[in-house]
Amino acid sequence: MYFTLLAIIAIIPFVLGVVILFHNRTPFFQVAISFLLLLAFWQLDLSILYGVELFEIEEAKRYFTFFRFGIIFNFPVVCYFMYILLTRYSKVSLFSKKVFLWPLRLVLIFSFMLSTAVYVLSNTALGVRGLEMYYPGKQYPNHYYPIFGDWQWLFVLNTSLTLFVAFTLIFFSIFLAVKEHRLFSLYLSITVFSVITIGLLSGYKILPLFVSGFSSILLTLIIFIGLIQNLTRGLKEQKNLLHKIMNLNPNYIYVKNEDHQYIIANEAMASLYDMDVDDLLNKTDLELNPRSVQAVKIEMEEKKVLLGIKPKYEKLDKIVDLRGQVKWVEVLKIPVTLEGKQLILCIGNDISQRKRDEEYILKTEKMSVVGELAAGVAHEIRNPLTSLKGFVQFLGEDENLKHQNHLRVMAEEIDRINEVIDELLLIAKPQGKTFKKEKAAEILDDVVLLMEETAKAAHVQFSITADPELYIMCNKNHLKQVFMNLIKNSIEAMEFGGMMTIYCSLTADGYAQFILKDEGEGIEPDRIEKLGEPFFTTKERGTGLGLTVCYKIVKDEHRGKIQFQSELGKGTTVTILLPLDPIEEAKKRFI
Repeated sequence: MYFTLLAIIAIIPFVLGVVILFHNRTPFFQVAISFLLLLAFWQLDLSILYGVELFEIEEAKRYFTFFRFGIIFNFPVVCYFMYILLTRYSKVSLFSKKVFLWPLRLVLIFSFMLSTAVYVLSNTALGVRGLEMYYPGKQYPNHYYPIFGDWQWLFVLNTSLTLFVAFTLIFFSIFLAVKEHRLFSLYLSITVFSVITIGLLSGYKILPLFVSGFSSILLTLIIFIGLIQNLTRGLKEQKNLLHKIMNLNPNYIYVKNEDHQYIIANEAMASLYDMDVDDLLNKTDLELNPRSVQAVKIEMEEKKVLLGIKPKYEKLDKIVDLRGQVKWVEVLKIPVTLEGKQLILCIGNDISQRKRDEEYILKTEKMSVVGELAAGVAHEIRNPLTSLKGFVQFLGEDENLKHQNHLRVMAEEIDRINEVIDELLLIAKPQGKTFKKEKAAEILDDVVLLMEETAKAAHVQFSITADPELYIMCNKNHLKQVFMNLIKNSIEAMEFGGMMTIYCSLTADGYAQFILKDEGEGIEPDRIEKLGEPFFTTKERGTGLGLTVCYKIVKDEHRGKIQFQSELGKGTTVTILLPLDPIEEAKKRFI
């Protein structure tokens, strides 16, 4: 019975060692595998001593001395364990230097040579002379007991050194860099020390011989727990790495289940809803944005993919996030089956910047064409137009002429054509950097004075708040033209009159800020994006060149920014930011 029980115990560490061998071959676990395999043979060695009914004494002696390497070769294994702990896993870099490597390697070679010598002697009469029957009493079974030879002291030395190194490993475990390695090494070192100590005590009849067999179960259990912890840590590291890679990816990545709930998402996706990833998980788009038509549309599309109506959804979508920002996204949605569950994987590539770049290139090309057209047409038209205006003025001096009203209309239209030509020439001609230090408040006062009569006729009043000490380097006449164009547009937008509010101040980051706010009818959101494009206008008789000129003066000439915010039925706000010195700003951008 005891033989069978101890033999079964010996199989347990052997099986675990083989399992680890096929799943984890890191140096750290190579040592654990060696311990387990040696422990299995050691326990088998002990079980033979209880095979009184199965083996004759001589036969039992042969098996006992053969399997004795299970305890003898623990010494080189613990030395190798110490070597890899200090050189590979220790957080103290001093141990990995060459001055320490050679002594450690010499200790490793010495341990192997000593254990080999002890094993060879154990198979001779100098190590084990034979076996004898031992009768411990009624409470314990009878078993064989070895009769040691004259060189048994060498075995004791080998085992004592094993205990010493195992005890030293307990101290060295403190210096391991990874917490899981530190705990596993500490448990393993303590267990090896305890098992070998119990083995020695039982070998010299202080404890029953079979006790050392049962203690090996503890070592096996500790190594198994360490393996599970290591595998768990490995899976956790892989999971963290995948999450990190996903979060570093600027694309929108997510996985949803059959209920359209987010089960995986990266930070880019969560940013669309202005929340953390954890807050996004286990929620649907309709729960996050219940009033959104966009959310309903997304759910309908994903239903088709999940049901197999569409094997793949691939499209360029225009979406609006919770902050109201418009984004162009190339969307790819594909069904994924995992453990019988139908999931949907989505990868969205944000091409908003590319779209903006394409629009900018298109605008630049359009401006180039307009410039070339303007340069050629303006000069060709202006000369005959001057002659026509002269003839109209000459005919108008004749008071007896019947068609005076027609002549007045003709003169006004000629003046309007001249205004268009002036705008074309401003677009076509490169602007000279004739900047002077001007007071911002005075520029606004001049513009309001010029537009005052037009505003009164449209029942529009002005409210101006300007910093009297704000100076900027600018082309005064060109800035006047910008403000006049913008104020003129605002007056025309206020069909029933209203208040035109103008602010001028210095921002915290050192820019001159001009805010022009009207109470007009407002501009539709999709039209705001096109403002500033040549020939695009919201007015019936507009040329679409006024705002183009404004953009050119503010952005190209003065290195500033111009922004439009509008709400239908409430009015439009134009914000202009100008550097105090455009030339210095241009130098900064160039650098």
